Amino acid sequence: MKSKAIGVLASLITGCILLSSCSTAASTQKDVQRIVLESAAVETLGDADLTDAADTADTFMKAVKEQDTDSIKALSTYSAADFSTDDFTSAAPAAIFANMTYEITGDPVYEGQSKVWVPVSGKFPALLAAIVSTMEDTPLVASLSKDTFYASQWEEPSEELQTATFLGIYDAIADKLSDKDAGTTSFDGKMYLEKDQAADKWVVTGIPKELTDIVVWASSINPMEYIPDYDAATQAVLDILVADGTITQEQSDTYIRENQMGSDATVTGDADDSADGSTDAA
Repeated sequence: MKSKAIGVLASLITGCILLSSCSTAASTQKDVQRIVLESAAVETLGDADLTDAADTADTFMKAVKEQDTDSIKALSTYSAADFSTDDFTSAAPAAIFANMTYEITGDPVYEGQSKVWVPVSGKFPALLAAIVSTMEDTPLVASLSKDTFYASQWEEPSEELQTATFLGIYDAIADKLSDKDAGTTSFDGKMYLEKDQAADKWVVTGIPKELTDIVVWASSINPMEYIPDYDAATQAVLDILVADGTITQEQSDTYIRENQMGSDATVTGDADDSADGSTDAA
């Protein structure tokens, strides 16, 4: 009986050893397969391919910075409309991208199926801060809007004059965006690229959202909503129109009275007596 028990125990131990060996062998085989597959993926791309991906990412960012629309189209699935506008707001995104700084912060990371992502970070001038700063300059806003204001009140509203006003305002905003002391917005994310096997080149298919939001913001924000004091701005416009002889003081006084402007824009007999001190616009 004892020898029989020993034999059974030996069989169990042997079975456990065999099972363990099989399990280890299976695990080892899977590891080898994984390594082989991963190696094959790297070999399929190759170091040169990964370097090309990083170079493409950098070249694309340079194209965006320089507003090189042909290169943007050639290097990516994006178009010029994603980074620029063709209306009076165009100066703002152009200034933002021109003053953008960026850095490719790491090597491409392979995701399989000829796709990689590349880490990128940087910063660009803050649009809203530049708008607020520009619209706080009452004499500047008055000088840029006086013609369209006059037309809307004493002649016929002019779309051409309104466009000219906004062009001037966005040019001023662009100057603020180019100021070294302007506030900045940071971005930190991934650029996605896919290998076009037929053309043997990398194509940028995705970038940090902050970069495509720039045009959206430039097109949707109305700078006029950020005038801090409408009465003061209106008074400054009236002062300019009186000073250059476009309207009389009586016309200015009538406008103020009929539109019930606040106490900061009191009716006076002299255009230089405006209570808000905005006569510098004259």
